[in-house]
Amino acid sequence: IAQSAISDVATPEQRPRLFAWIYSFCSLGYIAGPVLAANSLSGRLERAVLAHRTFADRYTDLIWISFRETHRLEKDKPFEAFAALTNLGTVFTDRPIRQLYLVNFLIYLGLFVYFRMVLVYMVDKWHTTVDQTTDNSGLALISAVASFGLMAPLTRRFGLNRVAVGSTTLAGLAMISITFPAQLGSIWITAGLTTLIGT
Repeated sequence: IAQSAISDVATPEQRPRLFAWIYSFCSLGYIAGPVLAANSLSGRLERAVLAHRTFADRYTDLIWISFRETHRLEKDKPFEAFAALTNLGTVFTDRPIRQLYLVNFLIYLGLFVYFRMVLVYMVDKWHTTVDQTTDNSGLALISAVASFGLMAPLTRRFGLNRVAVGSTTLAGLAMISITFPAQLGSIWITAGLTTLIGT
């Protein structure tokens, strides 16, 4: 919803900064999640789950009540509900759109697998404790800083397409470097660099 609304109301110059805000808050979720989970393990799990559920319900209610349509409709064109559904077919039939969605899917898949599996890798390779694994939330802090501080200046200077292609290529190479460190402390360099570039 947020990405669609930004696409509707923001100028092309504003979009990179606003999209960076979305990614930054997603990254902050990676920071808050492990911290809340660690606190929950010490006897407050039920309250944390209840608070999360209550917050999620209230947030959904707030969006349902207060969010307004951001797409400017052309008044002389009638709304066709069936056409709105059949337009989704262009994802499969329109070659440039299909390629764009495929690339976007692969980028997101790579990043989500990275953020999930780097923790598994730490546990398998170094048998990290819960505290050590939770410390990995620092990677999410790196991601948030990169989104807030680097995204807008880089896209202004080089353009969104060049930044996306360059960072995706470099992030893929950096992900491979995570398997090189022989000591746990080194993961902060390789994983930190991967997170910084991948964001």
